[in-house]
Amino acid sequence: MAFKYTIAAALGGAALTLGAIAPAEAFTATSSSITDQEFNQLILDGAFSELFVAETRTGNASTNPAEREFGVNAPLVPNANNDGLVGGLPLDAGNRNLTSGETFDFELMYNAVTGQINYNVGGQLLEATIGNVPANGIFLRTNAQGRNTQNGSTQSSEITLSNLMLDDGNGFQAVPSLTSLFTQGNSRDTDYLVIADLMGSFTLKGQQTLSWDGLLPSNSRLAAQIKVGTFNDPESVPEPATILGIATVAGLGLGLKRRRLQA
Repeated sequence: MAFKYTIAAALGGAALTLGAIAPAEAFTATSSSITDQEFNQLILDGAFSELFVAETRTGNASTNPAEREFGVNAPLVPNANNDGLVGGLPLDAGNRNLTSGETFDFELMYNAVTGQINYNVGGQLLEATIGNVPANGIFLRTNAQGRNTQNGSTQSSEITLSNLMLDDGNGFQAVPSLTSLFTQGNSRDTDYLVIADLMGSFTLKGQQTLSWDGLLPSNSRLAAQIKVGTFNDPESVPEPATILGIATVAGLGLGLKRRRLQA
């Protein structure tokens, strides 16, 4: 029950109930203000278990593309003392010379019967196989971190997951876009979107756009993760509330971020 309270508080009530426009069995997509620390605590508490993570990141600015830009990663799991997380190593990885402002397509497919993962991203196919565990939840995460330069100026960064569509057996339905942007100093902006009530197997597709000023942000300063897993207690899944005009709210939020970038 503690998890349900934590998530409900983090979500702030901004949810999109796809059941309103699709069959009753459809998934739900919910904007969330949960932090990385709170997400990690969900795993430590056993409320959510990762199955795998599909990732896009900016890699290494000095050796690009020797440091991976794309990956299908093993799950993060509690360590032996249950006071931290371990794991997350790549099961498959890919490289790409990234260009600021470039938009590329992605498609993530998971077959819960065979355990097969296919991550088509930027024209590359990454593959892995895990145990045949039905997925019932996804946490989409974007992260953007700014950079202070030697002359005191600030380099901005932004990452967006857009034109998102998800099919878990009821046909493709739209999912709200997700953007992280930071323009001031070395701090960061991290955003989450929670998808619940999946039926097991799914296909998620859309587009990814990474933008930055100056030097390429190193490693995961600019990154997106698709954290696929299971809510282990049905009572812990956040109950969505239908919010009329959520597209308008999301658009306002994105507009505010873009105005910050242009300031």
